[in-house]
Amino acid sequence: MDKKYKELTARTFSDKDLNGQVCYLHRIIELDTDKTMKETESELVKAEKKHLNRHLWTLLGKNNEDKDWVCLQTAATEGNIIEEIREDIEFMYGEKTEEEAEQAKPKVSVNTQFYFNTYEIPEGERRYKRKYSYQKMRKDYDILAFYSIDIDKYLGLDRSSGGSEIIDEIVQVAKMNYAEARFAYETQAVYWNAYRSGVDMKALRLWLSRLQKSVTLRR
Repeated sequence: MDKKYKELTARTFSDKDLNGQVCYLHRIIELDTDKTMKETESELVKAEKKHLNRHLWTLLGKNNEDKDWVCLQTAATEGNIIEEIREDIEFMYGEKTEEEAEQAKPKVSVNTQFYFNTYEIPEGERRYKRKYSYQKMRKDYDILAFYSIDIDKYLGLDRSSGGSEIIDEIVQVAKMNYAEARFAYETQAVYWNAYRSGVDMKALRLWLSRLQKSVTLRR
């Protein structure tokens, strides 16, 4: 796996950050190699009400010998984030043994938004990229943890700002996808991809353009 933007430094998180120092991150569930799907489901049911009004989440990973957590994925949804996370965990715990025919297929390397050659999938299985990416995450990391993100706290928005109605509406419509893109950009989320025609891609292009200008000025 190789970085696309070597000038960027990825934000990582310490245990201290995740234990309250970063106010916008709220733990949903932590997964380790010993936790069963049944135990996971029980925790998700309990977490559902607590995170009901959150619409942005992130997945962090860490190995036992590592000091910091890295961001693997982040996503925004207008619906229930727990349902989306449940599907992702089911991919992680899904059957990993492949059919002989599938094992025999040549492997195709998949690039993500910030990295080249992030993971591999069997040729012709591109529609199942999500499954293969989450199985790779579980294989590569000793501990995985899902967090919800308080968008207003993360972006420093004041709900009682009293701005114009139009500006308030623009913020409410766009902030979820903007926050997703910003968090992915700051952390260089390993498996994340921007939606090509969405707010996230437009924001990403703006930041990368600024980065390029900054690099050019320093030369």
